[in-house]
Amino acid sequence: MRRVALLGLAWPALLAAQGVRITGVTSTQLIELRRLVLDSADASTIAGTGEWRTTSEGVPALCPATSTFCTFERSGDRVSAAPVLQDLTIAAWGWREGFSMHANLRARGQLWSREGFVYPRANDRFDALEAYAELDRSAWRGRLGRQWITGGLGAYVFDGGDALWRGDAFSLEGWGGRALVAGLAE
Repeated sequence: MRRVALLGLAWPALLAAQGVRITGVTSTQLIELRRLVLDSADASTIAGTGEWRTTSEGVPALCPATSTFCTFERSGDRVSAAPVLQDLTIAAWGWREGFSMHANLRARGQLWSREGFVYPRANDRFDALEAYAELDRSAWRGRLGRQWITGGLGAYVFDGGDALWRGDAFSLEGWGGRALVAGLAE
């Protein structure tokens, strides 16, 4: 019983060096647009000659010589959607000297839509943009997991490992793993 009581008193001291920080941003917006609708009109009602003409509203129309009708695209009815994004950044440290974990996560959805408009990637509910563990020592650093690395050669997202060795006058870094789709964390 004494040991349990001593452990209970020591527990806050054991956890004092650990830390977790979670920050987040929620954003939503109302998107409204008009779809393009294919329409047609009698060729005699559209001024001009030749295959390409312009309607009275200034819209280009295609009038094939083999048809009595011209086709063009016009603005359709208004459609709208309200996408929502939730970004979370998580950092945890202190379990071992130099050991930390990092994650940048994104959840997305759609609050509502009118006329069946689905905002792009609204059905792709979750992305782990970054999620890696890191061990940092004075002479070297190692990371393992999903990483986002930027440098003089561009930006790379990959699942794999990264190693950094620090010398007196320079540092050497190498990384490798499975590359993800460019522009997407997938």
